[in-house]
Amino acid sequence: MTTLEELAAVVAAAGPAHHAAYIETDGHDPEWPLWYANHVADDVRRILERPDITMSRLVWAFVDADQAHREEAPDVPWSTFYAERFISEL
Repeated sequence: MTTLEELAAVVAAAGPAHHAAYIETDGHDPEWPLWYANHVADDVRRILERPDITMSRLVWAFVDADQAHREEAPDVPWSTFYAERFISEL
């Protein structure tokens, strides 16, 4: 499995986990970047071999990837787009 595939899989798996955690609000969570960053931080650091990635940097990466995905490539699967963005930005 490539770095991109592994990272995309970790990010994709966080989606259903987040929805399950916020089932009472049907997945609605205005602070979702914080939850996602916390949920995937260890895996992202391991996959990218970057133990120095801070939580604030990872939260920012989620916010940035979300906005860029909507503006630049809404037809690309979100987890793949985020993974590509994380590889280039982190």
